[in-house]
Amino acid sequence: YAESGDVRNCGMVYEGPPLGGGRWYPLDVPSDRVGGKTVWNTIPHSTMGTLIVGDYDLLGVPFSANAFIFDIATQHWTIFDLEGCTLTTAYGIWQNGIGSTSYTIVGGTRDGQGVNQGLVIGYDSATRQFSNLKLYSYLDQPQLVTHFEGIVATNKGFNLAGASTGSLALFASIEVNPDGSFSDATWVSYTFTGSEITTGNS
Repeated sequence: YAESGDVRNCGMVYEGPPLGGGRWYPLDVPSDRVGGKTVWNTIPHSTMGTLIVGDYDLLGVPFSANAFIFDIATQHWTIFDLEGCTLTTAYGIWQNGIGSTSYTIVGGTRDGQGVNQGLVIGYDSATRQFSNLKLYSYLDQPQLVTHFEGIVATNKGFNLAGASTGSLALFASIEVNPDGSFSDATWVSYTFTGSEITTGNS
């Protein structure tokens, strides 16, 4: 929701039965998790298991967008701090088994190349550690903007929805290797005839 009188966007969470009767509460990245700076916008994107992933930015700090994880069960915030990466986003999350502490998160980031790449990374909610970061460029061409916005498991890995340069919706299929790392992607793009912009979300 947006606070009245300004443009600040606050995240919202609903907990309860699908037909209603639960509770809504705001979700905003705390200032003490970002060095005491003022958080301007908090945008939750996806939830699974006990985790919510999303993005935030800072008041008066250009290009400060970054990703977060919020653990509903423990009320713990994890802020993304990936070496060499800026403008990191987290749009999709998948719990790797019911009750598992292992998750896979997708989104995007810049790693110094100046162009957004699709991001896939593992996260363990028990240890609060990231693992197996892999960045993807559509058709393996680094000059093409790539961003993942949805994830679903397959027998061997994951199918991802996203978008790229030229208003393309993307479908990417990846596998999980025996060591937990992620394979290269098989790509399929789609543009709806007559549309100016086609996006891929889930």
